Amino acid sequence: MYIRQIGALFLTLTMLVVGTPGGYAQATTAETTLSWDEAIAAVSPAVVHIVTEVGSKGSGVIFNSQGYILTVKHFAAGSYTAEATLPDGRKFHGKVVNYDQSRDLAVIKISGANLPVAALGDSDQLQIGEEMVALGYALDLPGAQTVTKGIVSAFRQIDGARHVQTDTALNPGNSGCPLINIRGEVVAIHRKGRDWEGRRPVQGISFSIVINEAEELISKAMAGEVIAPPAVLSQLSLVKPGSPKPATYSQAFATGTPKICCQAKVFNAPQRTKVQARWVAIHAAEMRNIELARESIECEGTRLLSFYLTAPEGKDNFPSGSYSVSLYLNDEQVAILYFKVVDLRMLEEAPLLSGLTLSKSFTQPTKPANITHCFAPNTAVICCCGHYGNAAPGRTKLKVEWVAVITNEWQNVTLMETSFTFGSERGDTLLSFPVEYLQRNWLIDKWPMGRYSITLYVDGEKAASLYFKVEAK
Repeated sequence: MYIRQIGALFLTLTMLVVGTPGGYAQATTAETTLSWDEAIAAVSPAVVHIVTEVGSKGSGVIFNSQGYILTVKHFAAGSYTAEATLPDGRKFHGKVVNYDQSRDLAVIKISGANLPVAALGDSDQLQIGEEMVALGYALDLPGAQTVTKGIVSAFRQIDGARHVQTDTALNPGNSGCPLINIRGEVVAIHRKGRDWEGRRPVQGISFSIVINEAEELISKAMAGEVIAPPAVLSQLSLVKPGSPKPATYSQAFATGTPKICCQAKVFNAPQRTKVQARWVAIHAAEMRNIELARESIECEGTRLLSFYLTAPEGKDNFPSGSYSVSLYLNDEQVAILYFKVVDLRMLEEAPLLSGLTLSKSFTQPTKPANITHCFAPNTAVICCCGHYGNAAPGRTKLKVEWVAVITNEWQNVTLMETSFTFGSERGDTLLSFPVEYLQRNWLIDKWPMGRYSITLYVDGEKAASLYFKVEAK
């Protein structure tokens, strides 16, 4: 293989590390072994902590003196840029320059002097029962890397690529971390742990893509081929006319409103990415389920987009009633918001849902997810957070409905439905509704990959909906 071709000429040498013409570091003899202390010390300086543009955190390994870092794509999804921190404390601003969607691998490029480099091994030489060590930033814990040890348990074909199954303890934050052999060579990159394709909870099993599967991606990146990550819609809000800030009550506007604006932030849109807003009158005084407007914008890069809707033709203002705006990214529906046009004098009496976000944090359920409409396949809990104004005690009923739209196992099935009324005092309330997939099936402790929706009803009337995905990105 190209990344090891020079090393193959020197199999009789005992402890020589050389670079290929592309700048790879590699051990040149399969017979050379080190102590585990020496092997870890050889690789550890090149294992970096990565924080992407959209806030995802994981691990990676520098494999080239020019600053190329190999990691997994699913945690770097939607990012052009990323910050890499070396164990010596140096921080570098880098770019996601290439990725392999099918193998879930990505290459990040940083620029710096005297960069440490890890040697790449030959994963075809791995044997069942062979010991391996993983180095990464588990759980994003502050300080030094986490080092864990295991053995090669089996080899698996996952998503069409060869993976090594080990009993190495690996956790969130380890995504993208290298697994090394006793010779101090990187032989795999960690992808997923604790489950087998989301089917059931297990212990002591993790899956890492073997390093030989990265050869094509590495060669393309080294040759200068650049592929931008796909676009991700990360924010959606409604805005009052004439104001760049979100409305106080984003789901309600005063009668007399001539214009309403929908704002969406798109990360890393490739050239000619189409974002479309479709406005629909659901229950208006004079209209019912009529599409009012459809507006498309082609964009690239990271941009805040605005879609304006003016009052229907022949009218100065929006009729009182209920409306919705749906956003599509390259013709795929990614978000919906419902809103009302009402007499604001009724606001003192009518409770209003003023914000709706999704969160994947189990310990901090009120913190919105970085990418509100996409979660990793190892997500255990998803939480819906809504800020509710003017709640009337004893009469305001809220219903939350979670639906599996398209998954591997269900289509359009209600996963959970819960209802409750507000407490004894009127006022604003922040509501959280965590949902564990375990509530539906005790054999599954992670959300299967697929599409889902969360819908909130206020006193029996639909108030807001969000669609989201669980996928390996």
